[in-house]
Amino acid sequence: MRASPLLPLLAGLAGCHADKPDWAQRGQQTAVPAAVCKEIDKAVAQIRASRGVEVTDKGEATLPAAAWNAMPADQHDQFLRTLAFHAACVAGAQSDAQPVVVRGDDGIELARRTISTRVDTGELLRD
Repeated sequence: MRASPLLPLLAGLAGCHADKPDWAQRGQQTAVPAAVCKEIDKAVAQIRASRGVEVTDKGEATLPAAAWNAMPADQHDQFLRTLAFHAACVAGAQSDAQPVVVRGDDGIELARRTISTRVDTGELLRD
């Protein structure tokens, strides 16, 4: 077996240690913008004020199944997105796949999704 001429070069590179920048060491975790979290907090407060609805900081909610079934699909989507962003705000980091779960008051799972909580900050700056 013949030695590769690249072997000494690769061995030399293996000894080099490049420090990663802070953002790379944290896995590029970025917090959800404060303005978004402020609006999400208002929405969660309204949801929590509803009778029979419980919301956790982990992206989970429990509510009467009849209330869930009475919602149109677009309200389901908005409710799930609110749960996802609430969990991301509490965690202090955006996510490509924030899990959310909604259960009925009888414990039966009504919805389960993963939702991106990435925010394009350029969009926030536009009118």
